[in-house]
Amino acid sequence: RNEAGLRDEDGWPSDWVEIVNTGAEPVDLTGWTLTDNPERPRKWEFPAASLPPGERRIVFASGKDRRDPDGEWHTSFQLAAEGEPLALVMPDGETVISEHPAAPQFDDISYGIDGVSGESGYLDSVTPGEANGRLHYPGPVITEVSHAPETVVSGDDIVVTARVTGRGSSEIGKVTLLSRAEFKAESAAIMRDDGTGDDAEAGDGIYTATIPGRTLF
Repeated sequence: RNEAGLRDEDGWPSDWVEIVNTGAEPVDLTGWTLTDNPERPRKWEFPAASLPPGERRIVFASGKDRRDPDGEWHTSFQLAAEGEPLALVMPDGETVISEHPAAPQFDDISYGIDGVSGESGYLDSVTPGEANGRLHYPGPVITEVSHAPETVVSGDDIVVTARVTGRGSSEIGKVTLLSRAEFKAESAAIMRDDGTGDDAEAGDGIYTATIPGRTLF
């Protein structure tokens, strides 16, 4: 998510996508498309323009839908903060030449291809118009944290759930819940997403652990 960086011609900090011609010949972009919906591969079409070898071009994902070959390019869609797929599609409307997964977006952090390894993920720097930086490996995203029951009385077990999502190609290893009651020693419990115990469904990204009531009072 672009907040403090590149501005478009209207002065907006619109999110942006950068394409680069890594080949030795110019690429005619006529008929090429960008999409955030696999069911609509021709969602936004590039203008009739050529991209010389080694050249880069910024496309703002602003929803403004501008395709002047000599001006700024703006897609007809915006990128969702929670993440959505993004694909560059050839003129046949079927061949995906580059694709990124539905990775959550974070303020002023670029997601793209490592300029050295070729792997996709979050990058250590934001470099519009220049070669991409190296991959950065931040921790997972933890959201939708809740517990039941909402009001706890003496002796109640507390079931804690949280959605845990890896960033980029990072996989979730072990998720641990730490708890402490008053001045007692800290307790650790493994949070599971395997459908066992109090976990509702295996593999849904919601991790669950139970704090036994006897450890709290």
